Amino acid sequence: MTSLLNEHAHLARKWSETPQSRKRQQIRVDLDGVARELRALGHVPPPSPWAPVTPTRDVHTPDALTVDATDNAVREVITALTKAEAELSKQIKSKQDSAEKAGKDATEAKKEREKQLGTKDRGRKARAAQEDKNIEQHLAKQARDLRIAEAYQAALAKAKQTRAAYEAVLATMDIASAESGVPSGTAARGRAQLAASGG
Repeated sequence: MTSLLNEHAHLARKWSETPQSRKRQQIRVDLDGVARELRALGHVPPPSPWAPVTPTRDVHTPDALTVDATDNAVREVITALTKAEAELSKQIKSKQDSAEKAGKDATEAKKEREKQLGTKDRGRKARAAQEDKNIEQHLAKQARDLRIAEAYQAALAKAKQTRAAYEAVLATMDIASAESGVPSGTAARGRAQLAASGG
């Protein structure tokens, strides 16, 4: 099993170092064979070097606060939520712009389709069929981008709602701090101490 994993790693490195050629295709066939052998032994083979890599995304969600969180921790969450709102707004705009472009591209493809059908040569139907595919792709992209923008808008609304709730908590903490005379950064502990002392 270890030898198969080593062989897979060696072939993957060799495939990456080899320029596009017949040799690279032979290495790919060998890699597929090693992957099949690993699967036959009940193991998941490592990803192939030509497999697409999914990019990682930044996490915009702040950590959850505990019951005894300080007002500074609440402020940090509010700041993180404000940044997340700005990022979501950018994503919404980007997807809306992309959807608008896809709509324009679909319109252009429709015009080109009509133009191709107006010609008098034998290839016009094939070119028009290609434009039909282009139209379909542009409209699918437009619909997908609009769905994504809508999902981002829902997330933005939730982030705003959450930020408002944390701002209300912070305001309450500030009032409690002012009433107890405990410095602002320790308002939650001050409230706990005040309650424990019967005050």
